[in-house]
Amino acid sequence: MKNTLIVYGTRKGTTERTAQVIGEMLVLRFSHTVQMVNVRKIRKFRSTLHAFDNLVVGSSIVKGKWVFRALRFLKKNNFNNQKVAIFVTAGVTLNKEIELGIPKEEVVKEAIDNYIDKYLETTSIHPVSKMAFGGMIVRSRKEKFNSWKREDIEAWVMQLGKLLD
Repeated sequence: MKNTLIVYGTRKGTTERTAQVIGEMLVLRFSHTVQMVNVRKIRKFRSTLHAFDNLVVGSSIVKGKWVFRALRFLKKNNFNNQKVAIFVTAGVTLNKEIELGIPKEEVVKEAIDNYIDKYLETTSIHPVSKMAFGGMIVRSRKEKFNSWKREDIEAWVMQLGKLLD
C-alpha cells in the first residue's frame, strides 16, 4: 500500500476540491493511504515528508501565477526518493475550450507549458505526471464561468494511480 501526500494551494477552493477528488480516487481505486494538506499548514508534515512514497502537488493559477507557498514548497524540498505529480487549476485558460471552441488538448497543453513546465525550469523536479484542470470563478454569488470537470480529474487519476504504484 502506497502512502501519498497531496499538498495544494488554493485561493477560492477549486484546487482543494480537485485535490479531494484525486485523494478519493487514489484511496478507492488504488488503495493508497492518502493525507491532504493545504500548503499553508505544511509545517506539520516537514519532519515526516520523507516517509511518503508519493507527493501530488497542486496550485490554483490566478493571473498566470501559482499560490506562492505551493511553488516555494516545490523549490525548497528534495524529492529524490519519491514520485511527484503536479497539477494546476487554470480556469481561465481551460475556459477557452468552452468560450472559443479551442480543442481541450490544446488548452491543456498551453496550461501545462505556461504554468507547470515554465515554473519547473527553476527546480530539479521531474514529475511522473502533470495535468491542468479547469476552474471556476464566482463573483457576488454569480458564476462567471465554470470549466471544472470531475470526469477530467478522474481520468487523470486512473493514469496517475498506475504511475504511483
